[in-house]
Amino acid sequence: MTAEKIMEIADQNIGKYELGVLDTKEILKAAGSDAMSIAFYAYKYGFLRGQRAEKARRKKEDRK
Repeated sequence: MTAEKIMEIADQNIGKYELGVLDTKEILKAAGSDAMSIAFYAYKYGFLRGQRAEKARRKKEDRK
């Protein structure tokens, strides 16, 4: 993946799934000053939120 592609992805609007200030502070606190841990925790956090959103979407769809 190129830096340009990463910037393109970062510019996309993801609505209510944006990483909030408080969550960012907690990720930084957990990771300390280790850049790899920050990236890892942020990725895992986003992945988990995406999984939860998909589960909620399926549940909502099943109720219809």
